[in-house]
Amino acid sequence: MKQYFLIILIIAGILLTGCSAAKTEPAPVKVVPPATVVENIQPTVSVGTVDGKTILNTTCTACHSVKKATEFHGDEKSWTRTIDDMIQRGAKLTTEERDILITYMAENYK
Repeated sequence: MKQYFLIILIIAGILLTGCSAAKTEPAPVKVVPPATVVENIQPTVSVGTVDGKTILNTTCTACHSVKKATEFHGDEKSWTRTIDDMIQRGAKLTTEERDILITYMAENYK
């Protein structure tokens, strides 16, 4: 009986040692390429009156409601990622409009 107990202990020790030595791979990180801002498009609003709220109400609502666009809250870095993602998906913004929209969203939807 003691021999079986000893054998079971040895096997359990080997199994536990093998389990603790197993390495887990970290989850893959999704790399999003930087946004491609389209330079040769016409601004969505006249250049003299460009403001973040107007850009939000004209450009963002081409695909979804203002309510949907403003459900997310974040800092400038978060909004930059979100807006660049929208540009990758087809949002048409000039560089100036992009920058204005990021600033507006970061200030008003923290």
